[in-house]
Amino acid sequence: MSNIENLNKVDSLSKEQIREFFINCAKQLYKNEEVEFIFKDKLYNGFVSSNGGYEINSYEMSAQKDEDDCYNDEDILDGGLNEGTAYDAIFSLLSSEDIEKYYEKNYFVINAQRDSSVSTENCYIVEIGQENFLNSLIEWYENIILVEEYPTEDLAIARCMEVNDITTNNWKDIVSKENVYTVFVGGTEINDTYLSFDEALKLLNSYKEDNYDDVYIMKK
Repeated sequence: MSNIENLNKVDSLSKEQIREFFINCAKQLYKNEEVEFIFKDKLYNGFVSSNGGYEINSYEMSAQKDEDDCYNDEDILDGGLNEGTAYDAIFSLLSSEDIEKYYEKNYFVINAQRDSSVSTENCYIVEIGQENFLNSLIEWYENIILVEEYPTEDLAIARCMEVNDITTNNWKDIVSKENVYTVFVGGTEINDTYLSFDEALKLLNSYKEDNYDDVYIMKK
């Protein structure tokens, strides 16, 4: 989808069509495919970022790609929405009214406010399928730490399905069991052996406290 005139104007669709469109966009991002669409008179471009997370950038509607099929920096309207995963990035574009519509039992709702209270003003919504509930949850948790500014203790699970006895009380323990994580600073691996998730997160936070910018966690 390189021609702006041929892009979907998402807000001309019904709310149900918008929902399906965003979900399909998220699936495309998970497959490392670029996503482009127009939403509320802005041009959005989504792609997999260099650290393995997902990024959605918005541009002025007059923006045109150059000969290298890229947008010029001066066309960028408000930069990337570095929300951590495809679903977080896509659904962060929705209004609080739209979010309220999806606040149902088959959605995993994360609230990133520091007071950890449930609010539709600042929620990210992740669709969780029955069969892939645990894998989706682990994938979300692994990806969100790459770019999420809030400490993990400030992330509250507002509502969550219970599937195969996986509940909001034990999912973090399950994610943290294996020593399969490593921490990178400036592109260099800094731990000698693979770490548990909690160990890696502690190491990551220690570097962030020392004002290192390019710090992230990866799974082997």
